[in-house]
Amino acid sequence: MVNVDLIIVIVFLLVNLMIGIAKSGNVENIKEYALGSRNFNTSTLVATIAATWIGGGVFGQTLSETYKQGLYFIIPAIGDSLVLMVFGIFFVPGMVRYLGSLSIAETMGTIYGNKVKAITGIIALLSCIGVVAVQFKVNATLFKLFFGISSFYAVFASAIIVIIYSSLGGIRAVSFTDVTQIFTFGVIVPILSIIIWHGSANPENVFQIISTNDNFNLAKIFKFNNTKIAGQTMSFDVTATIEPTTFQRISMAKNISQARRACVIASFVCLVISLVTMWVAVLLLYKSPNLDADNLVGHIIDNYSYTGLKGLIAIGIMSIAMSSADSYMNTASIIIT
Repeated sequence: MVNVDLIIVIVFLLVNLMIGIAKSGNVENIKEYALGSRNFNTSTLVATIAATWIGGGVFGQTLSETYKQGLYFIIPAIGDSLVLMVFGIFFVPGMVRYLGSLSIAETMGTIYGNKVKAITGIIALLSCIGVVAVQFKVNATLFKLFFGISSFYAVFASAIIVIIYSSLGGIRAVSFTDVTQIFTFGVIVPILSIIIWHGSANPENVFQIISTNDNFNLAKIFKFNNTKIAGQTMSFDVTATIEPTTFQRISMAKNISQARRACVIASFVCLVISLVTMWVAVLLLYKSPNLDADNLVGHIIDNYSYTGLKGLIAIGIMSIAMSSADSYMNTASIIIT
């Protein structure tokens, strides 16, 4: 019997490969590989910033933690998306001297010398390797959960495609596949929420959770002696940080105005995607309040997906993992070079 869902995944992988190769052009030097001649439009820059910011594990983690902790997770998590806005408004204008720099290591070397350049490069490289490994692990888990495919073959299939277009086309291939990937994720998650919404017996009663569940009760959460919300907020990084990939995205911009605008818009994109994912968790909590919070994706597959939709959910999660993996892989290769 033909596995429609697996065909959807294979087609999605091949489409990404074709887009990556088609947008590669002729990469003649390291600067073109790293910055792509700095002629990207703002929408492409927004897509690649947002796609890089949202990792493959974010979907599952956001579902799980929203289901378990409610507003204790939602409130500080919103700040994580708004970091990009803070970064764009307050930090990006100060980077005007460094537009066109190949990497954060090169910039640090210009300011502080070769020793600091080497240290920054090593730390950034290790960070990139770790992120890439996590994204491929997400894909491996996804393939095993959805299709029962060996983790080795899952990692090999997704990794080889990312490696091919990232190697051939550099940042241009990465950026244009990021557009496809963030669009895929951004469309499929709302579709999933609508399906779960209509699958509820009384969808209009979902908001009763706010008044009946302690984790959604604003009066209890913001009581003077409630230290949990403060602790949860402090556990999130709500300050602007310059990741190696984020620095590269800013350096790709035509000018500071475009970089600043792209960061602010990308912040809103990440926030909307995050809120929709949280809404999916709230709907699941309303429908089934006693689920295993760490296996919500599996519950969705078993109860809300059918032939075709299962494949779409898979490529939705896979797309965001691939977008982070190719971005960090590209940055790592530039740092090594």
